[in-house]
Amino acid sequence: MIHCDPPLKSSGMPLVPRLTKTSTGLLHLPVLLIALLLSSGTMAQADKATYAAGEKVFKANCASCHKPDKDMTGPALKGAQARWDGKGDIHQWVKNSQAYIKSGNERAKQLYEDHQHILMPPQAVSDADIDAILYYVDNYVPPVSAKPSSEAPTEKAP
Repeated sequence: MIHCDPPLKSSGMPLVPRLTKTSTGLLHLPVLLIALLLSSGTMAQADKATYAAGEKVFKANCASCHKPDKDMTGPALKGAQARWDGKGDIHQWVKNSQAYIKSGNERAKQLYEDHQHILMPPQAVSDADIDAILYYVDNYVPPVSAKPSSEAPTEKAP
């Protein structure tokens, strides 16, 4: 004998509207996923544009004394924004380090001391330029150089 469950009680609504009424949250999921994918693509484009702008301004204004990832005449700039966090205004420092040292800022004075009293010349850059530079250096990845193979050369057959 086959046992069947009793038929489900109907609410009087047809099946499709009943399903739609109870699962509208699921219908929004594909829309949300599409919006998320589109926004991440837009964000990636904005990040690339900021990186490129920062690289351009860095090379034009900073590269003669700084490297993103190594100390040179001036300190490595990667992580500079984090090192300044809560210790002063990095924008003021970049625009006119000499005036910022004279203002008495402790972080500015310490940088001046740590780098043998070498002054950074005033920079004619905007806050947006500085933000782009900081984005560039924080996301900088040094190019990978091709290393010579360490394998022994193989003899060629005559």
